[in-house]
Amino acid sequence: DPAMTTLLEELRGIMGCRPRIALVEVRDLATPATAGWRRPVILLPAGWRSWDDSARRAVLAHELAHVVRGDYAAGLLAQLALALNAFHPLVRWMAGRLQLQQELAADALGARYAGGRARYLVTLSRLVLEQDGWAPSWPVRAFLPRRGALIRRIAMLRDEAKTGTLGRTRRLVAGASLLGLTVTVGLLRGPARGEE
Repeated sequence: DPAMTTLLEELRGIMGCRPRIALVEVRDLATPATAGWRRPVILLPAGWRSWDDSARRAVLAHELAHVVRGDYAAGLLAQLALALNAFHPLVRWMAGRLQLQQELAADALGARYAGGRARYLVTLSRLVLEQDGWAPSWPVRAFLPRRGALIRRIAMLRDEAKTGTLGRTRRLVAGASLLGLTVTVGLLRGPARGEE
């Protein structure tokens, strides 16, 4: 869609997003998402054509914020840590916290380029209501925000609270620390021993 591509390029320039980004429509997706960090792709649900201009701008600004911040790489590190230590409650908590912080930070940055927090909040709420009842499949579920995250996102936007976001270097250090914790916990377990 030429209008959507033009809007994407305009927002890329304003937000200082360097990589070229592809837009792809995915029929089995109910919510927009971003995948990849070297060649990012913004995935749009089939119903995106019914969105008005403010919804399109808000969605693209939010997804571009994830690209600008480098959230995909940190998310992959968190998923790797979870795969290696799914049983460990601290690893699960840290991965969930990282994902929530990424969404809050993308909301804060996206709202700045989507016409302000009030307009962004209305658009976010409307899009969430449109996907009511949709249950994502397993591979998608791993990268989507956890239950309850939407309430926190709305509260942050409504109250204009500070998100306390981390810079790119600190996010990568946090992701590497999470991975290091995973490896350390894995090494501490040791082999199982029977009674002697």
